[in-house]
Amino acid sequence: MAKFNKWEKTGKRVSVLGGPIANPKKITATRLGAVCGLNRWKTPFQAWCEITRVAEPPFEGNKYTLTGQVVEPRLNEFCKEFISPNLKTPEEYYDKPLGFVWDFFPDQPVFGGKWDALVTNRKGDKNIGIVEYKTTSRAQDWLVSPPDYYAIQALAYGAWEGLDDVWLVPAFLEQDDYVDPADY
Repeated sequence: MAKFNKWEKTGKRVSVLGGPIANPKKITATRLGAVCGLNRWKTPFQAWCEITRVAEPPFEGNKYTLTGQVVEPRLNEFCKEFISPNLKTPEEYYDKPLGFVWDFFPDQPVFGGKWDALVTNRKGDKNIGIVEYKTTSRAQDWLVSPPDYYAIQALAYGAWEGLDDVWLVPAFLEQDDYVDPADY
């Protein structure tokens, strides 16, 4: 978790004492859990600092994010077999490489984000569900139910897309899996 004292100021002008906030970030489905006080790794205040651009943690890839980038496409292939063959990644759904597109809800002024996969009907002309993938070495956090901040993320994407069916698919990893994720 990034500590607040390591966050960098963006240099953008932001008024936090009664005036409008210049160019605030959206409340993404990922940030929503923190905004609601449900994320054990980020406080509502940290989320507010990001959204208002008062202070933002620099993005630093680490073994967890890198492993997720390798394992999540494999989860996608698994889910095509067990959820629906009509499951599409964002690149497949939009039929183009998306690179660093972070928001699939450009018309939403407050909320935004990027889901992991979308389930369409057989013809591919109607969306019927959202799939969100998670890689974790903390299986103990999932014993009763998914962590609230993950559940709210997946449910928010479903709600914003107007879909009732949402799948939250975890991959439970051992520490060795982070050494060479291609072996997972």
